[in-house]
Amino acid sequence: MLKCFDCNDKSVFEDLLNKCSTVLGFKGSAFLELVTCDSGEMKEINFQNRGIDKNTDVLSFPMINFTAGAVGGHPLFNKKNYPIDYDINKKSVFLGSVVINLDKVKTQAEEYGHSEEREYNYLFTHGLLHLFGYDHETENDKRLMRELEEKILA
Repeated sequence: MLKCFDCNDKSVFEDLLNKCSTVLGFKGSAFLELVTCDSGEMKEINFQNRGIDKNTDVLSFPMINFTAGAVGGHPLFNKKNYPIDYDINKKSVFLGSVVINLDKVKTQAEEYGHSEEREYNYLFTHGLLHLFGYDHETENDKRLMRELEEKILA
């Protein structure tokens, strides 16, 4: 089971995570944390962690180094296989954090002509795929990531 917790330790994005687990072939028990911020905070986070003085819509901070497409091929996500990343309290492996800029959710929803909810879900899914090793550095990588995002969001 894949779970996500917000700053209040509330479980969020359950439907998207179930779909993502199916699409990626995820097995075991793992979780990630969701952090939300505004544009000023995102710019600061981006600069402090990546040395990039720029505002962005979503950032991901993975705890486990994945090769894109290999999630289903990884060992079962449990304490035995991931002892360093295992959280005793949550009884799950910690995958990392996704940070979403709420200001960008609003402006990009308007720019792309869809709801803020759809944009928020898209940015979360995009960030989650980054945690699993996917990126968009090449056109092929970008196309694969986009296809997975749409399958998960469908």
